[in-house]
Amino acid sequence: MNMKLIIFSDLHYTTPEYFDPHNKKLSQFAEPLMKEITKVINDKIKPDACVFLGDFIEDTGKHDLDKEFLQHALKFFDGINTELHMLPGNHEFKMMERAEVAEIMGRYSTYSTDIGDYHLVFLGLEVDDTAPKIEGGILRSRSISNEDLEWLKRDLSKNQRPVLAFCHYGIAEDDMKNNYWFDGHKEKALLKNRAEVKQILEKSGRVKCVFSGHQHWTKHLMEGGISYHVIGSLVENVNNDGKPDGVFFVVDLNNDEINVIERHL
Repeated sequence: MNMKLIIFSDLHYTTPEYFDPHNKKLSQFAEPLMKEITKVINDKIKPDACVFLGDFIEDTGKHDLDKEFLQHALKFFDGINTELHMLPGNHEFKMMERAEVAEIMGRYSTYSTDIGDYHLVFLGLEVDDTAPKIEGGILRSRSISNEDLEWLKRDLSKNQRPVLAFCHYGIAEDDMKNNYWFDGHKEKALLKNRAEVKQILEKSGRVKCVFSGHQHWTKHLMEGGISYHVIGSLVENVNNDGKPDGVFFVVDLNNDEINVIERHL
């Protein structure tokens, strides 16, 4: 069965008083870019499903305002006319708890579903209440909970289809050299308990691809027989020219053949 997905990530919506002073996250383009990608999805590509990998907002350090921004950013997705799956990212969790974010989004963030001939697995983040609320919530949300790891084992053991997995943080090893945000800070770019996750994914023998965001660059990595695709931020000022990257993936699925195409708005 032929199938097509659209994947994108890291919107970082905020208002002008909270725009990034380094001008690397061009948050002022968040809403117009969402309007543009919605038109691409609905009128041009018409995929079977669309996946957003987290960081709806650029956190403000103020709980009520972050909550308001998340509620507002979610409305940008209302016009997408296809099956839609969304994961929260670290910036949602700087000031808010997992249950609160799940209530706002209307879904617990770790789950799976079947689309066509494929099994799609979405891995939500555990929130560590003891960690300090700094650095966009990275220190609070870098792990998959033990409960979700056990769920993942059960879910994959029951599945007979090829699997695509999705997570906000990177799971494949990457030294992050020359990355604007994470050069010299590899552990802030990658899932903390990624070794346990990879062991489960590899043991299943059915996981074909893993997609992640967060790192604000786009690259392909292979590890343990699994193809890992990292997608950059929709609003990242990659070339320091004041233009947002507008990156998204078109994923063509045809039985065991998976073709991941990088596109830009």
